[in-house]
Amino acid sequence: MNETECGMKRSLGSLSFRSWLAVTAAVLLGVRPSTCSDLSGSRPNIVLLMADDLGIADVGCYGNTTIRTPNIDRLAAEGVRFTQHLAAASMCTPSRAAFLTGRYPIRSGMVSSNGYRVLQWTAASGGLPTNETTFAKILQDKGYATGLIGKWHLGLNCESSDDHCHHPLHHGFDHFYGMPFSLMGDCAQWEVSEKRAGLEHKLNLCFHLMAFAALTITAVKLTRLLSVSWTPAIWSTIVAILLLTTSYFVGPLIAHADCFLMRNHSITEQPMHLQRTTSRFLTEVSSFLRRNKQRPFLLFVSFLHVHTPLVTTEKFLGTSLHGLYGDNVEEMDWMVGRVLDSLDTEGLTNRTLVYFTSDHGGSLESQVGNNQYGGWNGIYQGGKGMGGWEGGIRVPGIVHWPTVLPAGRVIQEPTSLMDVFPTVVQLAGGQVPQDRVIDGRDLLPLLLGQVQHSDHEFLLHYCESFLHAVRWHQRDRGAVWKVHYVTPQFHPDGAGACYGNMVCPCSGDKVIHHEPPLLFDLSRDPSEAHPLTPATEPLFYEVMERVAQAVRDHHRTLSPVPLQLDGSDNSWKPWLQPCCGPFPLCWCDQESDSQTSLHTSSSLATGFVPALPRTEYQQETPAPPPRGHRGRRGPTPANPAALWAVRAQSAQGKVLRVRPALAMGPRPHRERAAPAARNGRSLLLIVCLLLRTCELKAAGALKPNILLIMADDLGIGDLGCYGNDTLRTPNIDRLAEEGVRLTQHLAAAPLCTPSRAAFLTGRHSLRSGMEAIDGYRALQWNAGSGGLPENETTFARILQQEGYATGLIGKWHQGVNCETRTDHCHHPLNHGFDYFYGMPFTLVNDCHPGRLPEVDASLRAQLCHYTQLMVLGILTLAAGRACGFISISWKAVTGLACLVVLFFISWYSSFGFVARWNCILMRNHDITEQPMVLERTASRLLKEAISYIERNKDRPFLLFVSLLHVHIPLVTTKEFLGKSQHGLYGDNVEEMDWLIGRILNALEERGLTNTTFTYFTSDHGGHLEARSEHGQLGGWNGIYRGGKGMGGWEGGIRVPGIIRWPGVLPAGRVIQEPTSLMDVFPTVVQVAGGQVPQDRVMDGHSLLPLLQGAEEHSAHDFLFHYCGKYLHAARWHDKDGGRLWKVHYMTPRFHPEGAGACYGRGVCPCSGDGVTQHSPPLLFDLSRDPSEAWPLSPGTEPRYQAVTATVDEAVRNHRKTLSSVPHQFSLSNILWKPWLQPCCGTFPFCSCSQDGDHRET
Repeated sequence: MNETECGMKRSLGSLSFRSWLAVTAAVLLGVRPSTCSDLSGSRPNIVLLMADDLGIADVGCYGNTTIRTPNIDRLAAEGVRFTQHLAAASMCTPSRAAFLTGRYPIRSGMVSSNGYRVLQWTAASGGLPTNETTFAKILQDKGYATGLIGKWHLGLNCESSDDHCHHPLHHGFDHFYGMPFSLMGDCAQWEVSEKRAGLEHKLNLCFHLMAFAALTITAVKLTRLLSVSWTPAIWSTIVAILLLTTSYFVGPLIAHADCFLMRNHSITEQPMHLQRTTSRFLTEVSSFLRRNKQRPFLLFVSFLHVHTPLVTTEKFLGTSLHGLYGDNVEEMDWMVGRVLDSLDTEGLTNRTLVYFTSDHGGSLESQVGNNQYGGWNGIYQGGKGMGGWEGGIRVPGIVHWPTVLPAGRVIQEPTSLMDVFPTVVQLAGGQVPQDRVIDGRDLLPLLLGQVQHSDHEFLLHYCESFLHAVRWHQRDRGAVWKVHYVTPQFHPDGAGACYGNMVCPCSGDKVIHHEPPLLFDLSRDPSEAHPLTPATEPLFYEVMERVAQAVRDHHRTLSPVPLQLDGSDNSWKPWLQPCCGPFPLCWCDQESDSQTSLHTSSSLATGFVPALPRTEYQQETPAPPPRGHRGRRGPTPANPAALWAVRAQSAQGKVLRVRPALAMGPRPHRERAAPAARNGRSLLLIVCLLLRTCELKAAGALKPNILLIMADDLGIGDLGCYGNDTLRTPNIDRLAEEGVRLTQHLAAAPLCTPSRAAFLTGRHSLRSGMEAIDGYRALQWNAGSGGLPENETTFARILQQEGYATGLIGKWHQGVNCETRTDHCHHPLNHGFDYFYGMPFTLVNDCHPGRLPEVDASLRAQLCHYTQLMVLGILTLAAGRACGFISISWKAVTGLACLVVLFFISWYSSFGFVARWNCILMRNHDITEQPMVLERTASRLLKEAISYIERNKDRPFLLFVSLLHVHIPLVTTKEFLGKSQHGLYGDNVEEMDWLIGRILNALEERGLTNTTFTYFTSDHGGHLEARSEHGQLGGWNGIYRGGKGMGGWEGGIRVPGIIRWPGVLPAGRVIQEPTSLMDVFPTVVQVAGGQVPQDRVMDGHSLLPLLQGAEEHSAHDFLFHYCGKYLHAARWHDKDGGRLWKVHYMTPRFHPEGAGACYGRGVCPCSGDGVTQHSPPLLFDLSRDPSEAWPLSPGTEPRYQAVTATVDEAVRNHRKTLSSVPHQFSLSNILWKPWLQPCCGTFPFCSCSQDGDHRET
């Protein structure tokens, strides 16, 4: 550049770097600009840091107060932060293409029109076209060293496996080390699969078709129905074998094909070792900075964090409050700190511009059970994959350049990731290409404060090739308008995301076209919660017309280009597959562990140290307050900080809505009047209690009614009175306000059958044989012979002897028959109940047509697998016989084939009758409906409960209402469908609360409220593994770890416990002592004036002294937590020390690791390879750490040895009280027996209606 050129006057938008830097120095330092020649060596280094799938609200400087991101926060505190920084697309591939080129991805063809939103394979031919210019190419031409470390995901090859036409080194980068593709669940055989599950389904379908074809042709040939050759049968068999084999190995094949590392043009590791990738990337960063510190460089660090499968090194696992996702975010922040420290060490900080962002918003659909594995997008609606909603495109944007950019500045103007292209080109002294449309704008004037507004007047938001929304920055009015033409149709409705899909679609019948378009004013409504209309916004039509004109102008700038993500360009081509080693078993590891260790040691020796001391990440954090359900909607705080104050996570990573118990204000108290006689009884009881001169049993005529209500699979965090502020449970909350609420109420077992057995008998289910020994942990069939033994005494039997009317309405699940289908040895009427109406079994998915099977699901899968192997064997024999390789007669082959067909028909048809055999209703000993009609069951149970109360209102009664809610399949009446904020599960919870309200109203209408002891609970915690393509179907367990089926973790056994007895128990009292469902037995027996059996060990203790305030502490010193027959944990209530200790001897192994549940199974196992045995045991102090997030050790807890010794002694004493009893869950008792099957009508086609008349089958 000559002096004449240097002296030319230009606008700031087109200043050369030298002129710009001179002006900047004059502005900041108050000196006159020097000549251009004096600045020839002053070009800054540029480090660009991009996270993958990070939500804007996952970062502290954007309002998050619970995930620790000190290094990113430091960047923001010392630099400039954008609050309206926008991705050009809501998916990886198109967003990164726009970032690198400064152009909408539709201009380069990096979009699709057929649903493929990103590149699907490394061996696809699509990718960033070679005629596109990246900022790396321009900076390379300007003498910069250019490096990319991390994720690419913009294609690799065009015509051969080594042409590398789309490779980073063909797009301006001198050095590349990383993944040419993207991290995905399939790289780790993770539960959330991007490709594996779909491919396996397609391959299995094709296998069945080909196997059927082969069998058909073989049968036709053998029976000589048609004259055909053996060739089609042989080839069909071969293809079927290949398809079946491929389906078994598709997971590892995907990992080999897509999950590998490259250095420049060479593959260094295939498949990649995920656990050591983090350290290798950091080593590469350090090495690149050292090599190029004497020259200007561009380094693009494209993190694999925080994309699923959230690969996190061991030192960060379990350190955050937000499960695996939080751990991964905090590790990424630590990596950012390592990069910044490396710049400090090399003396490069002050002459390096550092930029941090994410490629798009967090993925809302990345869920496994209750665990959210995607980012949080703050107050912004939507997420990854949603073209127009803010949550999918608003991302962090932080620029750090000491001494040049002002520290701590916040810019609220609309900016784009595309703006990085012209900005870094300008900084490097380059020229933006003039032969194409560039959509990005130089950010330097805005960063330096030389202009007030962004240069963007309009920004367009695409989803694939479809325009979904447009933003207009109306500068003269200070407004930012947003117009939505198309929005995704959430599934389920109102859920805020498209659960059941990886992302929301862009077109078709799953989107909504708005006419007129939706209009929002983002300057007043950034959450896009309140669409404007012509009636509410006078400028509505003016804004619409102005935006429509901008769209038309934009469309004129578009040129047709080949779409890189469409059709054949995005399909796998074996000849393009990068491979080291023999194809398709590509394998190599050119960087051994020793080399990795050497590199890491070297980098540490150069000062590459953590940005924060390890102890800061390990320090204990106070347990979060009680939390509610995973709310996605509700009152929205004004800023992300406020939102994260109410939206937290437990230590297992569940997304929660929080309402601290201390913040719960009093609710209106409802006064009730009762007949004078009833009030007189209540007054007499109060006098007795106050004077403590009489016992309840002395008041024979004053026996209260007893109403016990038990939910099925309800999580403790699903109720308003336990902290949930997004599910509406006003009737249960009213019970808590007018009664006593137990906060440490515990089930004796984490599954239905054993928990209910313990509840009914007041004894650990192990004592009655109602626990698992052979893997079956609950009764599987009505026609099994196992059940609650006849020699067990229930509280119903004792109350029946005390003159109570005793009724059970709802679920039983304690067995029916022993030797014949009518002996009813385990029936409720043989266990103390006078009246029974309900299900002798339990509600299961099989009861609902179209739902995934639940009864013996694992056995069905095994039988299906065995059938496939048998078919494969028959096909092999047939092929061998046809080719003359095997000497076997065709009659033998045909006979074997018939046996296989019979085998298949026998087991498949049996399971086809599950609904008829298990899903039945009974009144006393008679079947009234088989199979039951689910849609009318709730109303029938409610009618029966009210009728029972009416029939027995003039005598003391015990009514046990055992609800079918909220067990899957979550049968909900149409009046409640879609009414909650939590999909089908929330609808079912709210309907359950309504049912309870109707029952309470029935008491009140008959003047029975004040003389009725009412109790509400759940049989165990919420079912984390219950989910479908539509989202989570199981309950929420608040801050407590684990869930249904997990013997020791609190989430599986801590349940609601609410007791109301007006005039006797104080209203609004909260008891935090350990109590058990087994305590209900002695409590109701004492209330009824009966005697607890003295001929057996009783594990429950009466709650009355605790409820009345006569005792300060629970009578329980120790409580034992079983999983099947295995003792998993024990709890010690150290009353003298005021501590509550929990010792875990075994815990389930979560799948995938760190997921917080056992996804892929119905529930977690109790023993074998599925559990971890702890020696020494895990120790927690629940009085300080109720979430069980921080295990204690001898180094952190001085009393560790004393506590574990005390608990061990209690366990030994407890085991001495156990006696050998027949196992009710033995294989012989569990198996279905046709002679025990309850049936009305002709077996096996059992069918009858409510009134007993037979229906046509």
